[in-house]
Amino acid sequence: MPPFSKRITGCVSLALLLGCAPGFVDSQVEAASGPPASPVLSVDARAATLNVGAVLANVALHRTGWASSELDTSHTRDKAHNGNISDGWSPSGSDVRPWLEIDLGQAYTLSRIELVTRQGCCHQPEERRNFEIWASNEADMSLGHVVLGGVGPEGLPSQSTWTLDIGDLPAAYRYIAAVKTADGPFFIAELRVFGVVTNVAPNMVVQGSSEWSSTYSKAKVNNDNTSGDDGWSPSGGDARPWLVLDLGQGHRLGQIQLVTRQGCCDQPEARRNFAIWASNYDDMSRGHVVLGEVGSGGLPHQSTWTLDIGDLSDAYRYIAAVKTVNEYFFISELRVFGAP
Repeated sequence: MPPFSKRITGCVSLALLLGCAPGFVDSQVEAASGPPASPVLSVDARAATLNVGAVLANVALHRTGWASSELDTSHTRDKAHNGNISDGWSPSGSDVRPWLEIDLGQAYTLSRIELVTRQGCCHQPEERRNFEIWASNEADMSLGHVVLGGVGPEGLPSQSTWTLDIGDLPAAYRYIAAVKTADGPFFIAELRVFGVVTNVAPNMVVQGSSEWSSTYSKAKVNNDNTSGDDGWSPSGGDARPWLVLDLGQGHRLGQIQLVTRQGCCDQPEARRNFAIWASNYDDMSRGHVVLGEVGSGGLPHQSTWTLDIGDLSDAYRYIAAVKTVNEYFFISELRVFGAP
């Protein structure tokens, strides 16, 4: 469905919507008089505090969405959130009040928005001023939205990235829009939406090359417990141990954390020479990507290694921790932060 309801006959852009929908007003855009059709909240931009067990990821990358118009096939809506700032979205020249909306696929607690202005030719100040960022759980935002923040007539510098830090919102949101608040052109090289993603690994099915004993079984690697000597250990005769988590479905990944042994036995060989793989095959010999690795330098004793994935657009179901040389391995906890 389009971002602003088809029931508003003849409205092809947000500017027209504001003019032909009596009773709908925005907190910072002049509109027809009368009471608002649904509440519109102004939210202060504040620093976000994450709960333990959650990380941030760009949840807008390669998601679906809509736009009021597109200049041509080289400046389509999807270019605004494809992970590439050398291109971007531009509305048509006749679109007087352009907007762009992204469907995140599910509601997220939001922490930060980044809008990257045009990085190439044609540095037009009017493209970088008079816009707002809206959030909603309705694809048709005339049914209600919050204004997260915006830029006024002062505008932004050429080839800049505008960052909006968001604080304690009243809810999680699925839809994000960049909306012009005055007539004029718009250009977005990249619109990044950083939402809170949680650890999706706990208690999922695990396969492994071996187990030392039932005390150090594969299930201990994702039981959300790092106390004592809890964790997975392969058998002593397992020359090149590995372990695979089945997340149940594909997830877009934000971060992976590997917690080393927290109890006894300071064994440097247990926390070096390993890699993290991702795949959509349970048999990873059919294909996988290497997300990151630790070499012979190893990790400190009783440490947590953090692998930031970044803007990874592909979703993966299987995550593996794999030894890259013949030696012992121990994992207290393997955490995978992502979202479907």
